[in-house]
Amino acid sequence: MVGTGRGAEIGVDISGFATTAERLGQEGKSLLYAALDGQLAAIIAVAEPIKSSTPAAINALHQLGIKVVMITGDNARTAQAIARQVGIDDEVSEVLPEGKVEAIR
Repeated sequence: MVGTGRGAEIGVDISGFATTAERLGQEGKSLLYAALDGQLAAIIAVAEPIKSSTPAAINALHQLGIKVVMITGDNARTAQAIARQVGIDDEVSEVLPEGKVEAIR
């Protein structure tokens, strides 16, 4: 079984890996947890590479006086890490696709 939550959704205790999960999240990686026979079998870290042009584009928006906000389905820790990496002013995390339009309003 694979899940994106903190382990509860797959029915396993992941507290022994909290330090590893925290470090990976601070690196901007989204985590998946895999369980086998009721035991944590793997932590899978997934990251989308940031385009090399992204920081310059965000800086250009800042030069125009535009505040840049990222709306993402990622968890708060991952969203904050990505925002820091590219100079995004604020982030709204854990938003499902159907909620992104509402988040803009």
